Amino acid sequence: MSIVDTAPLHHVRQISCARTAAKPVLFALLVSLLTSLSASAPLALAYDKSAASNYAVAYALNPNPAVIDLGCTDFVSQCLCYGGGISQDSHSHDGWWCYNSPYGWTWTVYWPVAANLKGYFQMSPRFHTYYYNIGTYDFLSSTAFPEPQRDQPAILKGDIISYDWDRHAGESANITHSAFISHTNWHSEYKPTWQGDVRCQHQPNRRNEAWTAGDRYSEDERRYWCFIAWGVSSSVW
Repeated sequence: MSIVDTAPLHHVRQISCARTAAKPVLFALLVSLLTSLSASAPLALAYDKSAASNYAVAYALNPNPAVIDLGCTDFVSQCLCYGGGISQDSHSHDGWWCYNSPYGWTWTVYWPVAANLKGYFQMSPRFHTYYYNIGTYDFLSSTAFPEPQRDQPAILKGDIISYDWDRHAGESANITHSAFISHTNWHSEYKPTWQGDVRCQHQPNRRNEAWTAGDRYSEDERRYWCFIAWGVSSSVW
């Protein structure tokens, strides 16, 4: 039996009013607590790598007609967001976002620019906790000579490869291209005898090709290419 059931009738209104008055106070305390937690902890992500891979395969050759196509890194951002479910930042100047406004499509440099995308996920307060670096692979160092391993154990479906097409020994990376890892230990659609990690990309549009492009280009043609592998955790906390 509740306190209202046993209270005299003239006390019921007082109890009811007290409870009603307490609700705004409790709500304010809850909002204050949530605000404090959000300010001190990174925003949780729920990244579905399988769904992102499915999106990459579906739209690798023919871009998604529902959204704008801005090139290679835009495609990777689409895979992370529209496919994998990572929400965009609020539409501020410094966020990671792309949306169709009443005046047309608009975006920040972090969405479609290769070096900026990697840098933002690596350094931004929101994403840096979830970013992980896998490794750098090339044809000039001991880490990859004579060619990066086809099936890299550290590279997983849902990871990203950033590319520098003209990196010489001792130079820092100049990232100008991005691609999305769609499968591991998979056969290339362009050379079925090639098996390993495969990527999907735009410009040029390719689906399930070798992540090193070893199924289409010779080692000599790729002598100064550099591959930088990184990813985003799918964990939620």
